Amino acid sequence: MVITPRGERLHDSVVPLREAFQKELEAMLEPREITELHRILAKLINYLSNRLEANERTEGTEAD
Repeated sequence: MVITPRGERLHDSVVPLREAFQKELEAMLEPREITELHRILAKLINYLSNRLEANERTEGTEAD
């Protein structure tokens, strides 16, 4: 994957906004809750990633 200079500028402008929003949301949580939230989100992301990979493999083997 290659990011164009324009894409890099867009990324760089969005990251601080995302970080600020994450900090705002996590401010209402206890440290252990933040840890648990991150654990659960990682588990969901892993599940979705595996599911997408399985779908891509299935689509790659289907006849046209």
